[in-house]
Amino acid sequence: MFLKKNKTPIGAFFKPDPITGVLSTNPEDIQENPTGTGETATGNNASEYHPYGMAYGTAGAFEMQNTDYGNYNGLQVAWVKTTGKLTFNLNGTWSKSLATSLQANPYVLRPNYGPTSLDRPIVFNSSYTYNSGTLHTGTNWVNQLGGGWTISGISTWQQGGYIPSFLGNGVPNFGLGLQYTGLPANAKAQGITTGIGGATYYGTDEALPILPTLTCNPTSGLATHQLLNGACFNAPAVGAQGGQKYPYMRMTAYFDNDLALYRTFHIYENQQVQLRVSAFDWLNHALLQFAGSSFYTLNYNVDYASKAITPNYNQNSTGANAFGVMTQRSGLPYARIIELDVKYSF
Repeated sequence: MFLKKNKTPIGAFFKPDPITGVLSTNPEDIQENPTGTGETATGNNASEYHPYGMAYGTAGAFEMQNTDYGNYNGLQVAWVKTTGKLTFNLNGTWSKSLATSLQANPYVLRPNYGPTSLDRPIVFNSSYTYNSGTLHTGTNWVNQLGGGWTISGISTWQQGGYIPSFLGNGVPNFGLGLQYTGLPANAKAQGITTGIGGATYYGTDEALPILPTLTCNPTSGLATHQLLNGACFNAPAVGAQGGQKYPYMRMTAYFDNDLALYRTFHIYENQQVQLRVSAFDWLNHALLQFAGSSFYTLNYNVDYASKAITPNYNQNSTGANAFGVMTQRSGLPYARIIELDVKYSF
């Protein structure tokens, strides 16, 4: 991996500029300090807080290091039958895929360790084929039409993966955003905006995400088709990153069944015709999914004077953009696909 070396240290914006010696009182804009009636220039620049700012400014300086790690452990059990009219392969896998793929902390590697986006703890797969063979019913036309048919299918069921690993770019913060409310009347003149980010929380311009804290288990108390309890999330206090000891928040399971029926008819010498009917997702089991990112995005208002934090999203399980609720099904109305094929060989 490429390790970024030109990172602003945590808390740097809370200290005087190393060059000018001036303390910025607004970490979101270190070049201007609010005065109560307006703003005054500090002469500070973000590049002056970076360890290699003189050479690279705020750009990244990277060093190749072999520091990432991951592991996979699994147990698979299979029952396979390969002879006779009926053959099948039934197998189940119990596994865990872990790696430092979460983008939780650019300074310390260990918080990035967790379930990967490929993690599916339990998987069941089956493939099967049945050949009717030659019939001996005593009726020739029944033997001709009923014999030689093959039916085959594939069925798959996968337990849902870890939701935080599916979030944007692997950042497990549910898109958490904060904005000030109750700004002073002259906020614009002072250069104060509604935005609150890592600079205010951690005193750095590095991409250190603000992760939510939990007040209860977000996988409990769920309604139908709800994966996350929005009332269990809260924004952390300024200076805290949050995001510790999450339970396994699981996506919906993947389920699919495909089926085919076919037979080859001999015509003359080397000529033959095969008739095939295939049905993909023949059970018509459309998968639940989120209708948009707003269903799992956390937003909070912060009162400028008191710094009190209040949620600015629907924490309930009903209503518009109800948090954690899947309201859409994939593929509808065309989930099941039926295909008819005729193949002539000569």
